[in-house]
Amino acid sequence: MSKISSLSISAMSARHAALKAGVPQDKPVLTLNKLSASAFHAMIVSAQEILTGSANISLAGGMENLSSVPFVVRGARFGVPLTSSIMFEDWLSSSNYDTYCSLPLFRVADILADMYGTRREDVDEFALRSQKKWKAAHVKGLFNSEVVPVKVDVNGQEQLMTTDEFPRSDTTMETLSTLAPLFKGGVCTVGNVCGTNDGAAAIVLSSEEALTKHNLTPLSRLMAWACVGVEPALMCTGPVVAVRSLLAAARLTMEDIDLFEIHETFAAQALICARELNVDPEKLNVNGGAIAIGHPSGASGARLALHITLELK
Repeated sequence: MSKISSLSISAMSARHAALKAGVPQDKPVLTLNKLSASAFHAMIVSAQEILTGSANISLAGGMENLSSVPFVVRGARFGVPLTSSIMFEDWLSSSNYDTYCSLPLFRVADILADMYGTRREDVDEFALRSQKKWKAAHVKGLFNSEVVPVKVDVNGQEQLMTTDEFPRSDTTMETLSTLAPLFKGGVCTVGNVCGTNDGAAAIVLSSEEALTKHNLTPLSRLMAWACVGVEPALMCTGPVVAVRSLLAAARLTMEDIDLFEIHETFAAQALICARELNVDPEKLNVNGGAIAIGHPSGASGARLALHITLELK
């Protein structure tokens, strides 16, 4: 299981999640962090364990509670000198800053938009598309089979949450166009980037032997995977390199693929990657993406894998 935000009460969070889900105490767990790709990598690790014979069935996924990421005070472990100032640091904001290239992630998306000549209007249109696609899918009940109702406390009252609360189905181009850019001259706004979200997702991977033994019906087959690296200042182009590497590993071409899910961390990033790969818009994020649904970082990879599996079915 994956989790990115590390809090004192969530140390070894995969172990806690497994025990609370009823997984036997003698079963091993692993908590991993690969940022937005974490749950994807959890699935890869599960597959590797199965292929090497270390496991026959493995539960893979991730969780995130971004709304509870705290502010921190650095340098106060052994006391604070008299008259010195105590600064509170937003841990969530800090985690979106890459110290290697000295850029916040939002700025990376802006730089790419400038490099590829992507207009603000194009980015807003992509964000609006995500909201509209989500709404249409929601009305059809397409998310019902993958959303687990959760009881939450709202102002002292217990409520059953059955629908993602982040989508803004009343979004229009007019409202998007009025939003100020996050950085002067940039294309990213609060309306065309993913949000601060909580969520969890998990899927079960199994060997063929275990399928037969436990009389299970598979939804899909994991054919191949690819892990790549790109220049940090161009990190948002990672999906382009990853997709090409994955197609090569699976011995497939773009024309062989029926549907694509490109994660919408930023509308600018997803749009640029789709154009660079020449993805048919009719095959791309057909029920919306993270711009509408949100991005609980450690969980998104599993959500994407589950959603496209059910959509293909």
